[in-house]
Amino acid sequence: MKNKIITFQEACKYDEIAIELLRTELLNEHILHVIPVNQDPFFYAPDVDLLIVNEYYKIQTVEVKVDTYPAFKDANTGTNVKKIYLETIANDKKFSKSCATDGLGNALTSKADYFLYYFIELQSYLVIPTLRMQEWIRVNMPKGIYEIKSARTYGDSGEYFFSSYGMLVPIDVLIEQCNAKLCKSRIDWNMFKNQYQQEKKKTA
Repeated sequence: MKNKIITFQEACKYDEIAIELLRTELLNEHILHVIPVNQDPFFYAPDVDLLIVNEYYKIQTVEVKVDTYPAFKDANTGTNVKKIYLETIANDKKFSKSCATDGLGNALTSKADYFLYYFIELQSYLVIPTLRMQEWIRVNMPKGIYEIKSARTYGDSGEYFFSSYGMLVPIDVLIEQCNAKLCKSRIDWNMFKNQYQQEKKKTA
């Protein structure tokens, strides 16, 4: 089980940039307004980043995640398969200390209507109905079919904070079994990278 090492600040910044860029990305004839709420403390607990107002003025909630993982080699076929990281334990220290009642991953705890995973390398995003995904995880996680991956989170000065764990699941499985939808994005990698560099300069 190989660790992916990121800083807490980097993870937050990736998500913030994606949320800002998606404000215009998601607008179409059916979506009239996209409202970022990721900085509003009221929406922290339910893990909601965006409010989507559709053509009937119905509001739906979305959690945004940025996927920085490359394609993984399938052990059986040897081919590269794009997989999604579904976080089941967000903070292993909290999870252990609370005897598994706290520190659960947002893939299991989010109250958003949809999860939106933006894939930097694919220039695409996957939209997953949250309730269907959570039920699917509860049914399939105990089977041990899917690889578990860890991600270690560090501070800017290198201090270790905690580790997170999640299932690596092929996109095709979620499309077929969770009614997820893969959409091509107008946000290219260079746009994302430039925005990230600009934000880093502001905080330098």
